[in-house]
Amino acid sequence: QVNYASLKDIRKPGNYQVKKEVWTLTDASRNRQFYVDVYIPQGKGNAKTPVIVFSHGLASRPEDYSEGLQQLASYGYLVAAPQHPGSDVLYLQGMLEGFYKNIFDVNEFINRPLDISYVIDELQRRNATQFQGKLDLNNVGVAGHSFGGYTVLALAGATIDFDNLQKDCDRPYQALDIAILLECRALELPRKDYNFRDPRVKAVFAANAVNRSIFGQKGIEKISIPVFLASGSYD
Repeated sequence: QVNYASLKDIRKPGNYQVKKEVWTLTDASRNRQFYVDVYIPQGKGNAKTPVIVFSHGLASRPEDYSEGLQQLASYGYLVAAPQHPGSDVLYLQGMLEGFYKNIFDVNEFINRPLDISYVIDELQRRNATQFQGKLDLNNVGVAGHSFGGYTVLALAGATIDFDNLQKDCDRPYQALDIAILLECRALELPRKDYNFRDPRVKAVFAANAVNRSIFGQKGIEKISIPVFLASGSYD
């Protein structure tokens, strides 16, 4: 039995002051540059610091989630939230101005999970110097919203099931479902096995995740780590 009344009220800030940094990263292997909002808890001493990497939603940006990310960091987590340049608010603005014909680049199904893994790589590069080896990078938590939910489930091991996706995209009136419209764009990708599983990721939180058709049962059942799904009745 758990007496929830005795637990800390997590609506209130935690015990740690938080320092925010913004890093600009360049993954030369993909010719891709993006920034990362990094929330660093202060005054942890010699204690290991757990790490969470967060993936924003379609036509959004890391700053839109700053309140919640700051709150997480105040409880002792280092939280890193990268920009996904092909599916963020800047790409949306470019589409509205006529530079792109779609709301996101189809290669975001590939680039988004790779962005998260690259952020973890960067944290490993900085761990020995900036963080004195205190970051726990063998047990990373990842969280994401909407398209970010797809992103983190892919990192957990879910794979694209093109046959299932084709079946759902061929249904009559499927365009009434906005999430399926987003997922059907993946049919433009070369049909091969995509595996974005990052073994450093040990737990996942996915809110309003874009996942049903693109992964299907066969794709989602490949996940073998803890997953917390959140949604809403008006999603």
